[in-house]
Amino acid sequence: GMTVIDVLDPNNPVFISNLALSGDARAIAVEANIAVVACEFAGVHVVDVSQPDVPRLLGSLDTNGWACGVDI
Repeated sequence: GMTVIDVLDPNNPVFISNLALSGDARAIAVEANIAVVACEFAGVHVVDVSQPDVPRLLGSLDTNGWACGVDI
């Protein structure tokens, strides 16, 4: 899964929301309200984070192996 955290104040991170995703998140890259999440055996998930309190899964890609890193 994926957790959204507000780190505007790095000394006081604040929980915003969770999004259930298959697999365990190992890496994430964010650009222009799109998060790409590498989730081990479950592949890569693309998430709309334009509304951080309600992230929305846009799609997934089976990587035929472990997804351990992503870059945008």
